[in-house]
Amino acid sequence: MLPTEMQEQVKGCDAVISCLGHRDVFGHPRTLCFDTTRLVCDAIRALRPTNPIKYIVLNTALVDHPDGKTDPPRSFLERCLLWLLGALLPPHVDNVKTSHYLHDEIKTHDSHVEYCVVRPELLVNGDKGVGSPPAFRMSESLQNGIFGGATTTRGNVGRFMADLVTDSQAWSHWKGKFPQIFDVKDAKSK
Repeated sequence: MLPTEMQEQVKGCDAVISCLGHRDVFGHPRTLCFDTTRLVCDAIRALRPTNPIKYIVLNTALVDHPDGKTDPPRSFLERCLLWLLGALLPPHVDNVKTSHYLHDEIKTHDSHVEYCVVRPELLVNGDKGVGSPPAFRMSESLQNGIFGGATTTRGNVGRFMADLVTDSQAWSHWKGKFPQIFDVKDAKSK
């Protein structure tokens, strides 16, 4: 998509949500998420909206907060595994690059875009309509290691992202952050 086409798509929007992911782990485009994020942010910047536009992006709990301080330190085994993922899987590098771009470039140099990077645990489809969806919890930092075994239903990710668009208090709290979302069994609230 050309930059002018993206400008037409985001013109008049209050929010843009990106849930892009890679279908082909070793194929192209290798920087789908980063390129799209940059394209959307450049389009918003060119439009110079009166009020900032929200950019909400789905990422992964495998990506650490770019500030290097917010998340707890990873174990040696986790650091080795993440290094290996970065060396072998282009989608992991793409997710890391997207997070760093938003944190390093947009947060500090752009007043027209506000963002939130949502980091779910292992995504699952959920209960397929049986019963009520599980409650979920949000955290400003990672709570479970790679081998923690927590899951997040796609429906809960969707609910949280919708809240970010429609609930000004939720947006005020989470903008500019990299929250982790995960399902909580037997919890009463989010």
